[in-house]
Amino acid sequence: MLEVKNISKSFYDKNVLDNVSAIFKRGQINLVIGASGSGKSVLVKCIVGLLEVDAGTVEFDGRNFTTMNFMERKLVRSEIGMLFQGSALFNSLSVEENILFPLEMYTKQSREEMLDRVNFCLQRVNLENVNHLFPAELSGGMQKRVGIARAIALNPKYLFCDEPNSGLDPRTGILIDNLIMEITKEYQMTTIVVTHDMNSVMETGENIVFLHKGKKWWEGNNHEILKTDNKELCDFVYASKIMQKFKGF
Repeated sequence: MLEVKNISKSFYDKNVLDNVSAIFKRGQINLVIGASGSGKSVLVKCIVGLLEVDAGTVEFDGRNFTTMNFMERKLVRSEIGMLFQGSALFNSLSVEENILFPLEMYTKQSREEMLDRVNFCLQRVNLENVNHLFPAELSGGMQKRVGIARAIALNPKYLFCDEPNSGLDPRTGILIDNLIMEITKEYQMTTIVVTHDMNSVMETGENIVFLHKGKKWWEGNNHEILKTDNKELCDFVYASKIMQKFKGF
């Protein structure tokens, strides 16, 4: 379980996060949604320590990440997998080298052990015989799957995904959603997904946190979201053409 308590973060005179608290449960797809500029990405960056909070705490299974020193945080980060928007693969490295990167950084495994792990992760995301290809030689969907393979290379307890369906066609986006859900359940990870994709929200949203102007404005699941009378959430949800068909349900 991952918990944020009363997180606030400002840049100069702009308050980006205002007293945000949330619990993200193990074995669930936890979604963070909201309009652009609502604080979603800043919240995730605060959780993983890319940004320091002004107030509040972040706890990984009861461990206060906020007060940890560099080495203590490094240990926690070895338990984190990240799928960045656009996959963020190293273009100059092969698929195999991309997935080896976190293994070489955080483990003392032998070369053979690391390569076995690389091949296992590629098989898990249904990619084989692509070890020596470069990102530019892969489709967008394949790049996302390589990104997921790299994210799970260290068998993480926590998985963060930033707009995993960005730039993908709807069918490929559904495949990526299903893959993230499968590995979350299989490895009982605490998965947090930042998304604008309402199809993802309706299909995978077991726990949804809606941010509005830096505040937690609503929290619930993909069934409750259709019944809410929260005006700002309704404006956000039904702005999507995909969601128009659900109006009135």
